[in-house]
Amino acid sequence: RGLQLQAAAAAARHGVEQAPVAEQSLARMQDSPLFFDLFHPVALLRAHDLRLRTTQLRSRAFLHGVAEGRFRGLSLQAGPGDGPTRATSAHMQPPHYALDPDRGAVLLRDVPPTVSVWEVYDFV
Repeated sequence: RGLQLQAAAAAARHGVEQAPVAEQSLARMQDSPLFFDLFHPVALLRAHDLRLRTTQLRSRAFLHGVAEGRFRGLSLQAGPGDGPTRATSAHMQPPHYALDPDRGAVLLRDVPPTVSVWEVYDFV
């Protein structure tokens, strides 16, 4: 029981010590483009637009690949078998293609909070 009280007291002290750090961080970030991107209601509309524009770009790339014949060997049919969990011999063989607008991502690191997601998107 004594150890639990010590842990609780340490956690409370840590919270008190970290509160000013969190407030300073919030003050620095509050007027930044990143803060807007993460918390402003208009950012939801921007996120939808970004998802839509990205999906359109990926769809055009897919159609271009179809026109070039990149997916000529692709088959989405499985032969007769033991049911939906049956593995096929050609499963996971090239060519592969999937378009999921919720899964496409570009990972960037060391981008300062003064840069908006939209600035990165326009640059790319």
